[in-house]
Amino acid sequence: MLKQLNEMIFHVSEVEYIVSSDQWRLDSHFVPTYQIVFVSKGKGSIEINGEMHVAGAGKTFFLQKGKKVRITSNSLETMEVYKISYSYSSRYQINGKWQLYKEEGIQFPIEGEVYVGNQSQALRLFEQLYESIREQDELRQYRQTSLFMEFIYMVMKETQEQTHDAERGMERTFDYLKLHYMKMISLELLSHMAGFSPSYYSRLFKRIKGVSPTTYITKLRIDRAKELLVLSHSSFQDIAQSVGYNEESYFSRMFKKETGHSPANYLKLHRKKIAIMRHTFNGDLLALGVTPHVSVRLADWKNFHFKDQLKDSRLIMTYDPHGLDELIRFQPDIIVSDREWGEQNKDLSLIAPTVVISYWELEWRQRFCRLRTLSANRRKRKLGCPDTIKKRCRPEQA
Repeated sequence: MLKQLNEMIFHVSEVEYIVSSDQWRLDSHFVPTYQIVFVSKGKGSIEINGEMHVAGAGKTFFLQKGKKVRITSNSLETMEVYKISYSYSSRYQINGKWQLYKEEGIQFPIEGEVYVGNQSQALRLFEQLYESIREQDELRQYRQTSLFMEFIYMVMKETQEQTHDAERGMERTFDYLKLHYMKMISLELLSHMAGFSPSYYSRLFKRIKGVSPTTYITKLRIDRAKELLVLSHSSFQDIAQSVGYNEESYFSRMFKKETGHSPANYLKLHRKKIAIMRHTFNGDLLALGVTPHVSVRLADWKNFHFKDQLKDSRLIMTYDPHGLDELIRFQPDIIVSDREWGEQNKDLSLIAPTVVISYWELEWRQRFCRLRTLSANRRKRKLGCPDTIKKRCRPEQA
């Protein structure tokens, strides 16, 4: 934008000063040239291509040529408006030579509503521009151009500062949504956090994220629901409530709208069944929000502190001769084992892809990273059964 402005040469063709009476209105018309409308006093509205804006003191509107515009004053207040018509050319350097191009095909980089904070300085510039129209001085055009460019500079300077403030304000709301998406969040709350009006916040949000705040919150909720469906054994009702939906039926409708699948169908397509061959891995997985499909049952199960969290897991006795038969029957997608299994890890790898993690050799953060990666990996492999465990791979009798 700045590069474009630096290469532009401006020409001010007309400056109007309009003092409205009660219920004054500038009827809907197509803007014949580029214009700037500055509201110096009062309040009203300006409609640009069907989009309504509040036109209060300090508001500035950059109108592109060809836009359909209507301005209306508030019946209770006198409205004072400056309107500048201008044109521009752009200069480009091609093969070391400067060439000049008219405005056709080169859109002016500032468009729509702009708020000017330093209203007194802006008003002074517009007053001087209006006075310069009646001057007969030969340098009048230079004076008009310099005043016009000073106003453009002021707008760009404030826009840069507002952009930085806006980015910080919007980031605050993005962080808030990621932490509190499951709560009832109003547009008024978000816009207040960012420091904008609700309407401006919505427009800015969509410009940054590509969707409305409501759609973005829905996406956060459904993304988390997808994780819970795949990584936990929670009921659909519990998952719905944990992501912010009180009714399971409404949650199911929103889930299907977002993913194209019902929660039940999505679960069938994506859930990874993890088998744990060492009981100490249970705590790591549960801490990650993942419930193992198959886990190791200890002899002293009544006193095992994870037994309640593993109530939906299939349990096997690793020291029992039929332990691997049960493991085959439960059809895990991936097996997490330990070096203590030694040569038996080869047998496990023929049942399902097997990852050997040395529990005591890795620091807990490293274990967590490995397990998180495994639980998120959806790739499946089918392996045949050699003669050594052919008996275990026989299909169950009906």
